[in-house]
Amino acid sequence: MILGLGAVLLLNISVSSGQYQLVQLQNERTELAQRNEALTQQLENHQAPQVLATAATDLGMVTSSTFGSIDLETLAVTGNPVPAEEGTPPTVLIEAPKVLTQPVAPAGAAPEPAGESARAAEAREAEAAEAAAAAAGAPAGAETAPAEQEADLNGGTIPAPVQRSGY
Repeated sequence: MILGLGAVLLLNISVSSGQYQLVQLQNERTELAQRNEALTQQLENHQAPQVLATAATDLGMVTSSTFGSIDLETLAVTGNPVPAEEGTPPTVLIEAPKVLTQPVAPAGAAPEPAGESARAAEAREAEAAEAAAAAAGAPAGAETAPAEQEADLNGGTIPAPVQRSGY
């Protein structure tokens, strides 16, 4: 009986250590996939045409107003190519893409001031609204237009569009 319990204990320990290794490898795989995605974004950023054009301008390269082409079979130049002349740099029509290279940390909720209750916060907001109304020239007891409230996003999801009727 004791030998059987010892065998079960050893089997349980080996399975649980294997489970820890599996979780660690899954976490490592997720981290490597995120790192691969960030490196892919950086590579695509460096290959973007506007980034290449900016780098060429920084190196002193200029664009030509006319172009020519070479026929590889006859080695003849077609068109009227003119050497490029240095002038004003070309305007950038599209900005360089913004690339996320660092993982995004979730934004923490702003901590409430210690010792301040909800009623105290509402009273402070009401006082600030009255002071703003007095500064705008409205009487102190006059009602102000209610501020637009943000739409309830149902815990981060986008609400479904409202259908119009009466057409």
